[in-house]
Amino acid sequence: MKNIDEMLNEIGENKEIKEGGNMMTSEEKQRILTRTMEKIGRIEAESNIAAADGNIKVKFMSRRFTRAAAAALGVTLLVGGTAAATLKLNPAISSYFGINGGTQEKQAAEMVSDAQATAKSGDVEVSMGQVMADESGFYAVIDVKGLKKSSEKLFFNNYDFSVKNHKIDEGGINLGVCKNWFEGDTAKFLISVSYDDDWKKGESLSGKEVTFTLKDIGYYDNDCEFITICKGEWKLKWKLEVNSKSIVKNINVPMNLNCSDVVWNKFELTPLSLTTYFKIEKYREFEGTKEEYERQVEGKDRLVVKYLDGRKIDSRFVGDGAEQDYHVLESNGYYKIDFKEIVDLDKVESVSFNGHEFILKENKNEPSYKRFTTNANFTLDVLSDTAKYLKTEEKDGAYNKDIGCRQDMVTFYGEKDGIKQELFTIYRLHTTDLTQIEDNMAGMERVGFSDCKRGGCTYMIKYNEVKDKKAIETFSDIINNQLPYILAGFEYID
Repeated sequence: MKNIDEMLNEIGENKEIKEGGNMMTSEEKQRILTRTMEKIGRIEAESNIAAADGNIKVKFMSRRFTRAAAAALGVTLLVGGTAAATLKLNPAISSYFGINGGTQEKQAAEMVSDAQATAKSGDVEVSMGQVMADESGFYAVIDVKGLKKSSEKLFFNNYDFSVKNHKIDEGGINLGVCKNWFEGDTAKFLISVSYDDDWKKGESLSGKEVTFTLKDIGYYDNDCEFITICKGEWKLKWKLEVNSKSIVKNINVPMNLNCSDVVWNKFELTPLSLTTYFKIEKYREFEGTKEEYERQVEGKDRLVVKYLDGRKIDSRFVGDGAEQDYHVLESNGYYKIDFKEIVDLDKVESVSFNGHEFILKENKNEPSYKRFTTNANFTLDVLSDTAKYLKTEEKDGAYNKDIGCRQDMVTFYGEKDGIKQELFTIYRLHTTDLTQIEDNMAGMERVGFSDCKRGGCTYMIKYNEVKDKKAIETFSDIINNQLPYILAGFEYID
């Protein structure tokens, strides 16, 4: 197995990582990205484009590897589970997916089983409890007893995975630590595992005997070095049980993707993810200026899941833990996003890839949208039933002394039944200094970069904490059901 330094070195050599992996929060990824640029010799495409000058050459390559470098982990591995009847959801799973009763809780409860797998190394015992799985991956709750308490976010340094009578020779698996916390003296982990159809060889893994090996526990310091606090090896064995349906469609949609001619030939939609598969018919590299790349290529490869009620899950904004994966093996490739919610497949209208929409259900009550156009060079499409309660206030050209740059602000207010409530603000910061932004704009999420021809801008969003009881009651539907999807309607103005 390989440690983080070996993986980063391979990333710098543009080699595929086939082992190990952890996933950090978006904030942790960005922090590690900025601190390891010199070591890995590259950054994500959008950061590169926003900061660089002159011409660029972009190859059709795996986003997985650049994201793994930025996160210092986030790569290949795993699968598991055990048969069980319907169980009460573990609070860690409910919290992570924002489940609080209703149909999502019922659906999630039907997807869980109890692994009952335990292993011991020295004085430290590791056990796997509840597992929630579908055909694309699973989430598992792991308890570690006998470990000294730590204020750091903990990870396992190395992993190994095997499925009985299943030879792993292609495809990929990603593993991430979604959450880590202590309950008394027990360290708890919520781990996500996601795999593609090539790795499964087109078969269901339900009922398969699996072994998951975890090695060494520790944390990453500010220099992205793994600090071991407990050495050991723990092998967990159980059976994976899948109790959910999926939608698999074989299609034939020619398109241009990252300047290459490809055919979108298949997709798989499950409650936990969307994976689109494609075949490269004619490979091309992009050559041109950074501005041309931004306008012609960057962000055109998005995946979108549209519900019948008009809400959308957009791969640009999948959120913390709900990661994108992009892999090319010879002439075949796939894009995948893991959701931060349990998707009810019966309520999905369509799936889109690179602007091409595939209709799953005809919608007789197609919802409409209202477009908000701003001076901050972006538009926001909002469902009309929500938009009728929204107003905007803009403030252009203010100076942000903490970051040392100009900023434009667009604040969206809710107005209903005589109550006015600030809901969220989108900032356009005239800088691409992510470290400076991160250090001085806590509580915000990055939307993206744009306007390279004017030196580069960073867009951020801040959701307002609503405390007034009447405001919470008045805008509860918008806050709970619309704001989580609001950025799917965000577009830059050329």
